[in-house]
Amino acid sequence: MSKVEPQSKQPNEVKNHVNRARESLLDVISTVCGISQRQCVGVHTHVVHQFRQLHFCPEVEEVQTKTYDNGVTLTYSDVSDGTPYYVDGDAILIATGRKPMIEGLNLQAAGVGVDAHGAIIVNDQLRTTVPHIWAMGDVKGGSQFTYVSLDDFRIIRDQLFGDKKRDIGDRDPVQYAVFIDPPLAHIGISEEEALKRGYSFKVSRLPASSIVRTRTLRQTDGMLKAIINNHNGKIMGCTLFCADASEIINIVAMAIKTGQTSTFLRDFIFTHPSMSEGLNQLFDV
Repeated sequence: MSKVEPQSKQPNEVKNHVNRARESLLDVISTVCGISQRQCVGVHTHVVHQFRQLHFCPEVEEVQTKTYDNGVTLTYSDVSDGTPYYVDGDAILIATGRKPMIEGLNLQAAGVGVDAHGAIIVNDQLRTTVPHIWAMGDVKGGSQFTYVSLDDFRIIRDQLFGDKKRDIGDRDPVQYAVFIDPPLAHIGISEEEALKRGYSFKVSRLPASSIVRTRTLRQTDGMLKAIINNHNGKIMGCTLFCADASEIINIVAMAIKTGQTSTFLRDFIFTHPSMSEGLNQLFDV
């Protein structure tokens, strides 16, 4: 992907633009990974190397596209200075978010309420505003994960045919994974959240390259981080940005949800060499 600027900029302007872009990326990585900007410089370097160019323009006035036989050209204007930019690529992917697909359900006729975002309103047992109607999956808003939708089914099944003890509160915290390269996975609270809540905790960080398996995989980029309660040793949060993160996070999730302390993963016997054995090191604090 390339960028053409139709008018030249002074060296200081270019330097300031690059610095703002770098700071923006660091801020995104810091927020997603739950680490400070200083700590995520290495992650930033890896991300930048994965792409030819990254364009940051938080105040876009207009976007136009032209399609050619060999690709597309995107044109956008920056509100701050009115400068037009041109970006060439093979295709354009626009991420605008998702909204519940309730069109055609005629919810109003049934008396089923929806919120300001169009999501069906439910209680902790997934009942709608009409007691004999339940809603499950993305249509009710909240975390839009396939595995959460599956658990929605389990809750409703329990309400209809079980002992009626299940609700959405007993599945927290829910782990998630972003399938980038390397994958990013997280569960629980971040260091920043723990500070805001006034918890006494310790932080463990481990470079992915410290795990032997990353060398055999030749995927040494990334890092692992855990937040551990000082008083009871319970795992409060964990962020993994490394190979197989989407798999390893499930092990951490099971430890958290079964009430294990960090020493459980510190002393657990994992196969060798494997990515999961990195948890021995991560929780050795």
